[in-house]
Amino acid sequence: PKHGPQYLLRGSQLVFYDKQVQTIDGRLQASRPLTNLWTDVSWEGIAREGGVVYKTGKKPEQLLRRCLQLCTDPNDWVLDCFLGSGTTAAAAHKMQRQWIGIESGEAIALSKERLERVCSGDDPRGISRVTQWEGGGDFVHLKWDDGFSLVE
Repeated sequence: PKHGPQYLLRGSQLVFYDKQVQTIDGRLQASRPLTNLWTDVSWEGIAREGGVVYKTGKKPEQLLRRCLQLCTDPNDWVLDCFLGSGTTAAAAHKMQRQWIGIESGEAIALSKERLERVCSGDDPRGISRVTQWEGGGDFVHLKWDDGFSLVE
């Protein structure tokens, strides 16, 4: 097959959008991903997002919002097997998704506090403004010993 000219900038290939579309179902649509980097999602100022300080692996709610928008709809279930500070659950809750979070480390108290603030509407950070989140809903905290028990 004939390949057109390749354009490089500082060692990276430039891909032009008009060359990466094709007609699908009568509409022009992207035929391959243009990038796998989301440089528009800021990580600045997330240290206290959700009202919790969590130094290892914390992600911006905006990043989780984008991921959840791509693969879920309202009322879908979201599973976070490593709850940490609760960012995924907070974003899912604010986006009207149902969620299950699993955590076995010291972060349990942090995520519980954060999610209580999300439900009460006392979490103005993260995606609260863009989702118009003012609070609502609830969650239960279960603890496993030799079976599940409800933690008040």
